Amino acid sequence: MRTGFVRTFGYLMLVCAAFLFLLWMANIRSQIYYHAPKYGFLGWISLYSAITALGLIRLKRWAVLLLLLASIILVIISLAALIVQRQQTPVWAVSVNIGFDVLLLSIPSQMLRSWSKLSW
Repeated sequence: MRTGFVRTFGYLMLVCAAFLFLLWMANIRSQIYYHAPKYGFLGWISLYSAITALGLIRLKRWAVLLLLLASIILVIISLAALIVQRQQTPVWAVSVNIGFDVLLLSIPSQMLRSWSKLSW
Protein backbone atom coordinates (compact mmCIF):
# COMPACT_ATOMS: atom_id res chain seq x y z
CA MET A 1 0.00 0.00 0.00
CA ARG A 2 1.32 3.40 -0.87
CA THR A 3 1.54 6.23 1.62
CA GLY A 4 -0.97 8.40 -0.25
CA PHE A 5 -3.81 7.18 1.99
CA VAL A 6 -1.89 8.20 5.11
CA ARG A 7 -1.15 11.66 3.74
CA THR A 8 -4.72 12.17 2.47
CA PHE A 9 -6.16 11.21 5.84
CA GLY A 10 -3.71 13.64 7.45
CA TYR A 11 -5.07 16.49 5.33
CA LEU A 12 -8.62 15.45 6.22
CA MET A 13 -7.71 15.49 9.92
CA LEU A 14 -6.17 18.94 9.49
CA VAL A 15 -9.48 20.23 8.10
CA CYS A 16 -11.30 18.63 11.05
CA ALA A 17 -8.83 20.24 13.46
CA ALA A 18 -9.48 23.66 11.92
CA PHE A 19 -13.24 23.14 12.21
CA LEU A 20 -12.92 22.08 15.86
CA PHE A 21 -10.72 25.10 16.54
CA LEU A 22 -13.39 27.39 15.08
CA LEU A 23 -16.02 25.72 17.26
CA TRP A 24 -13.81 26.22 20.30
CA MET A 25 -13.29 29.91 19.46
CA ALA A 26 -17.04 30.36 18.96
CA ASN A 27 -17.61 28.75 22.34
CA ILE A 28 -15.16 31.14 24.00
CA ARG A 29 -16.99 34.06 22.37
CA SER A 30 -20.36 32.78 23.55
CA GLN A 31 -18.95 32.36 27.07
CA ILE A 32 -17.89 35.99 27.12
CA TYR A 33 -21.09 37.47 25.70
CA TYR A 34 -23.81 35.03 26.77
CA HIS A 35 -22.34 33.07 29.72
CA ALA A 36 -22.67 29.84 27.77
CA PRO A 37 -21.40 26.49 29.07
CA LYS A 38 -17.70 25.78 28.75
CA TYR A 39 -16.68 23.22 26.15
CA GLY A 40 -12.93 23.35 26.71
CA PHE A 41 -12.48 19.81 25.44
CA LEU A 42 -12.98 21.14 21.91
CA GLY A 43 -9.64 22.91 22.17
CA TRP A 44 -7.89 19.75 23.36
CA ILE A 45 -9.44 17.62 20.61
CA SER A 46 -8.47 20.26 18.06
CA LEU A 47 -4.88 20.24 19.32
CA TYR A 48 -4.73 16.44 19.21
CA SER A 49 -6.15 16.40 15.68
CA ALA A 50 -3.69 19.03 14.48
CA ILE A 51 -0.66 17.25 15.96
CA THR A 52 -1.75 13.88 14.59
CA ALA A 53 -2.57 15.39 11.20
CA LEU A 54 0.83 17.03 10.88
CA GLY A 55 2.47 13.74 11.81
CA LEU A 56 0.42 11.87 9.22
CA ILE A 57 1.24 14.42 6.54
CA ARG A 58 4.95 14.05 7.32
CA LEU A 59 4.52 10.22 7.32
CA LYS A 60 5.55 9.64 10.93
CA ARG A 61 5.01 6.40 12.82
CA TRP A 62 4.11 8.09 16.08
CA ALA A 63 1.13 9.74 14.39
CA VAL A 64 -0.25 6.37 13.30
CA LEU A 65 0.21 5.09 16.85
CA LEU A 66 -1.62 8.15 18.24
CA LEU A 67 -4.49 7.54 15.85
CA LEU A 68 -4.59 3.83 16.71
CA LEU A 69 -4.53 4.53 20.46
CA ALA A 70 -7.45 6.95 20.22
CA SER A 71 -9.40 4.47 18.11
CA ILE A 72 -8.83 1.65 20.59
CA ILE A 73 -9.91 3.84 23.51
CA LEU A 74 -13.09 4.92 21.73
CA VAL A 75 -13.95 1.33 20.79
CA ILE A 76 -13.46 0.17 24.39
CA ILE A 77 -15.71 2.96 25.69
CA SER A 78 -18.30 2.20 23.02
CA LEU A 79 -18.36 -1.52 23.73
CA ALA A 80 -18.50 -0.93 27.49
CA ALA A 81 -21.53 1.31 26.99
CA LEU A 82 -23.14 -1.40 24.85
CA ILE A 83 -22.57 -4.02 27.53
CA VAL A 84 -24.02 -1.81 30.26
CA GLN A 85 -27.16 -0.95 28.28
CA ARG A 86 -27.58 -4.12 26.23
CA GLN A 87 -31.16 -4.80 27.32
CA GLN A 88 -32.45 -1.35 26.45
CA THR A 89 -30.73 -0.86 23.09
CA PRO A 90 -32.50 -1.93 19.88
CA VAL A 91 -30.75 -4.32 17.53
CA TRP A 92 -30.35 -1.75 14.74
CA ALA A 93 -28.59 0.66 17.10
CA VAL A 94 -26.20 -2.06 18.22
CA SER A 95 -25.45 -2.86 14.57
CA VAL A 96 -24.72 0.78 13.79
CA ASN A 97 -22.46 1.02 16.83
CA ILE A 98 -20.52 -2.11 15.89
CA GLY A 99 -20.16 -0.82 12.31
CA PHE A 100 -18.79 2.46 13.66
CA ASP A 101 -16.32 0.56 15.83
CA VAL A 102 -15.13 -1.48 12.86
CA LEU A 103 -14.67 1.70 10.83
CA LEU A 104 -12.73 3.34 13.67
CA LEU A 105 -10.30 0.43 13.84
CA SER A 106 -10.03 -0.15 10.10
CA ILE A 107 -8.54 3.25 9.23
CA PRO A 108 -5.43 2.98 11.46
CA SER A 109 -5.05 -0.71 10.64
CA GLN A 110 -4.90 0.17 6.94
CA MET A 111 -2.19 2.70 7.77
CA LEU A 112 -0.23 0.03 9.62
CA ARG A 113 0.12 -1.83 6.32
CA SER A 114 2.54 0.87 5.15
CA TRP A 115 4.49 0.85 8.45
CA SER A 116 7.84 0.12 6.78
CA LYS A 117 7.53 3.23 4.59
CA LEU A 118 6.95 5.53 7.56
CA SER A 119 9.69 7.09 9.67
CA TRP A 120 9.94 8.00 13.32
